[in-house]
Amino acid sequence: MENLEKKKSKWQIFIPVILAIIVVGIFFYLDLKNKPEEGNKPEEEQTSIYKPQPIPPSENPRRAEPLTPEQLTHYGCAGPQHLEAETLKQPDAVWEIKKDGEATKVSLGKYKITAPKDTVFDIKKLWLYFFSEKLGREEDSIYALERSYVSRVLLVVNDYEKEIKLGGDDYMLIELDYPLGDLYPYDKEAVLEYEFIIELKCQNIKNGVCLNNKGESLNYINGAEIISQIRLFAKGCQELDKDITIEFKFKYGD
Repeated sequence: MENLEKKKSKWQIFIPVILAIIVVGIFFYLDLKNKPEEGNKPEEEQTSIYKPQPIPPSENPRRAEPLTPEQLTHYGCAGPQHLEAETLKQPDAVWEIKKDGEATKVSLGKYKITAPKDTVFDIKKLWLYFFSEKLGREEDSIYALERSYVSRVLLVVNDYEKEIKLGGDDYMLIELDYPLGDLYPYDKEAVLEYEFIIELKCQNIKNGVCLNNKGESLNYINGAEIISQIRLFAKGCQELDKDITIEFKFKYGD
């Protein structure tokens, strides 16, 4: 009997302890379950902007999937309003050409185009050209940049950078072989951020003077005002184009 009483007294001590441990464990579990996991963000914060790599239509695997009649009614058409570009960075107002041959880089601004969800939309080509009343041709004011002071032209799209191929000594019209991107069609909103960067560098220096393509001093270019136009050609359910106009002036010498 004495042993039995000892066993009962032991259980009377252990049972409340065990129950307390179980209750504490349950509360700890419920608290842990209701507490958001560290590092997890709300759903709206987890969504990221889709920025596709710029590729031509021939390299887009989605082009192998022709739109069915149902999809044609489902997907919207790209319109001029979809080419309205938001300015992310203002273009440089002054383009400096240094006499010592040191390179300077100028930007035509950084822009963003948003292609809405379920929209048939792609940008086929892009033109870049310039006008100047002082430097341009008399009949239309078109001005050609010169190899004498333009060493490189870069286009950066969604952080993908590529140098634009330039041929000849004059760059009257730069037509790109590098598309902004083929957005055909995606089931989510897509964003294109693009920027032109032009590197200015005297290619022909004699006696401390930069010379143009004809071997003449570039003094005449100082203070000349220029208007640049970026023209985008897009294709969706209709052909459309959009211009971005930029004003700047050259700085050379003092």
